[in-house]
Amino acid sequence: MDENGFPLLSRNVWDPVKNGGAGDILVNTRQEDRNILTYARGAQRIFLKDIIIDQDLDFGTGTTCGGDCDKLIKYVRGNDEYNTRPAEDDNGN
Repeated sequence: MDENGFPLLSRNVWDPVKNGGAGDILVNTRQEDRNILTYARGAQRIFLKDIIIDQDLDFGTGTTCGGDCDKLIKYVRGNDEYNTRPAEDDNGN
């Protein structure tokens, strides 16, 4: 981030010419190592179950990250049962 809080152009993961694009980067990065941020309770916070709570995601009044909160964080981070697919055959099926 620059001094104004904007992403640095030099860190643009979407540029396929410069660094292979975001898809290749995400596939090769462990979900625990991905730097995903959100804005909650008046501050920028890391998007992890230990930091985000139910209230941040409008899932009730809990002060922990319960079931739906946990599922959403896992989904965004690419680590949940909904993101799994059976292996493709040689024809892409």
